[in-house]
Amino acid sequence: MPGSDTPQESSSEATPSLTLAPGEQSASAASEAEADENTDATPDETQEEQEAQETEEPQDTPVKPAEARTAAVRRRFLRIAIFGMVLIVFGLFVLPKVPRSQQLRLHLGIGASRVVSATARVGHGAPGTWDRESTWSFEHGAPATLPWAFDLPSGSAQLEVELSSATGIRTHHVAIELHGDETRVELEDVTRGLE
Repeated sequence: MPGSDTPQESSSEATPSLTLAPGEQSASAASEAEADENTDATPDETQEEQEAQETEEPQDTPVKPAEARTAAVRRRFLRIAIFGMVLIVFGLFVLPKVPRSQQLRLHLGIGASRVVSATARVGHGAPGTWDRESTWSFEHGAPATLPWAFDLPSGSAQLEVELSSATGIRTHHVAIELHGDETRVELEDVTRGLE
């Protein structure tokens, strides 16, 4: 209306204009740029990101009763196998070195009455390296058999027996096998040599 003092409204709506400083982006532009970056990523990068997310999120997978029983049986079998191996090692390497009661019977035979003293030495090493030694003296001659008890591990051993009479000394070396029971050593030929 031409003569009225009221302001006239325009039919077009005014839109507010937003002015950004150089280098700034609107929030919608930033999200669009991020989406573009994700589509430009290589398959290896996206796979690594997915794996990282999977490792961050712990997943509880239910264990089936049959699988749990199988795992328990395996653990029990493993314990038994380890215990068995320990026993085998003990039996092979430790047990043979444990000293056992050994019994030697030195059979002197008929010529024993001439023997006035006897010395016996036994050892697992080379001759001359003795583990045990014993000496007997007899005023009226030795008995036909001399018992000798000592503690040594079982196994191969060297025995040295020295028999003395009024007329001479005879020494006899023999390899024996100690096994924790009674071992008989024949020395009748040695006593005959004392005549």
